[in-house]
Amino acid sequence: MYCPYCGAWNPEDSKFCGKCGRRLQAASQSRQGRGKGLCLLLAVIGTFLILLVVAGSAFLLRERLALVWQSFVARPTAALVIPTETPSPTPMPMLAAVTPSPSPSPSPTATELPIPTSSPTATATPLPPQRTFKIIYRNCIPHALSLGSVKGQVFDRTGRVIPGAKVRIMINGYEWQSDANPATTNVDGWYEWVLEPGQRVKFVELIVNGKSVPFTPRDLEVVATSGCFQRVDFVEQ
Repeated sequence: MYCPYCGAWNPEDSKFCGKCGRRLQAASQSRQGRGKGLCLLLAVIGTFLILLVVAGSAFLLRERLALVWQSFVARPTAALVIPTETPSPTPMPMLAAVTPSPSPSPSPTATELPIPTSSPTATATPLPPQRTFKIIYRNCIPHALSLGSVKGQVFDRTGRVIPGAKVRIMINGYEWQSDANPATTNVDGWYEWVLEPGQRVKFVELIVNGKSVPFTPRDLEVVATSGCFQRVDFVEQ
């Protein structure tokens, strides 16, 4: 063996180094201790590696066993079918055929047909009679003004005045475009236009309760005259 102190070679049974004279037994024991420690460490590492390999193999084996078990469980099993004997039907005795006697057919009875009833016809609701009026000219009533005017009242068939009625006129053959045309009767039933003398007035429309109503005569025409007013009334017939 070699001296651990000076490196000189010495026989294996030497207790002291032949070169430096140091004791070799302690160094040998120290090397033996280190050798034992190294062997123990290698044994522990080997044991750990063996356990690791065994654990890995067991895990892989478990996975494979699980797959084999699943394939075995999922495999359909053939059902055992036990054949059973079906009893043969017992032949029934033949019966003599019975010919049914013809039953008398019921005689047809006369069916009463319902008598058609005439559906009631809708009765037309009579329309209210249309209101008609008549123009009454009451001459030219004198007054103190120099201008001429046309005025009058509107009466119903009972003689009462009709407020809110509208009277439309034409002047000199043309429709008069003005806010005063048509004129509206006041609470006393009067309508009125203040005009220039000589203007010809013709009545073209009478409106009562929002509806245009007929009147006669349709060709009445008056002329505005200075010093009097032309009075024209409408009376319901």
